[in-house]
Amino acid sequence: MNRRLAIELIEYAKQMQDIFAEVQASFEALIGGRIKNRDAAALGKLGAAARYKNLTPEQRSQVARDAVNERWRRARAKAAA
Repeated sequence: MNRRLAIELIEYAKQMQDIFAEVQASFEALIGGRIKNRDAAALGKLGAAARYKNLTPEQRSQVARDAVNERWRRARAKAAA
């Protein structure tokens, strides 16, 4: 590989690093810093999948119904405020 190409690749890699850092910062700002520990969040998702697997169809339906009701409750509260 010639030297000029190697330098261009290194510069490109640095630009990509900067872009990824900006995207990560934007994402963290968007979620408001709610995820403190990414490893814990990943484990939480695994736990949710295991919980979902062990629920009966009626229980899954009830969980979904409760979630919808909570979203509507929050939307109404936000609209009233």
